[in-house]
Amino acid sequence: MNEAAIAKLVLLVSYLSTQAENSRLVGHNYRQGTDQTRAYAMGREDGLQTAISLINEIIGKTKTAKR
Repeated sequence: MNEAAIAKLVLLVSYLSTQAENSRLVGHNYRQGTDQTRAYAMGREDGLQTAISLINEIIGKTKTAKR
């Protein structure tokens, strides 16, 4: 994987992190919604965090392999 691809993945992680934080806040602060809405927001946050972890793992393995 080249440096340009890694740079794009880093930008993607930044975007996903923002979306995960927004989902966390929605799940935490949603007072008038249903339990289903809160569960959806929390599930979305979990999915985004999983994607972030996998991308960071790929970046780490790529950088290690280059050394």
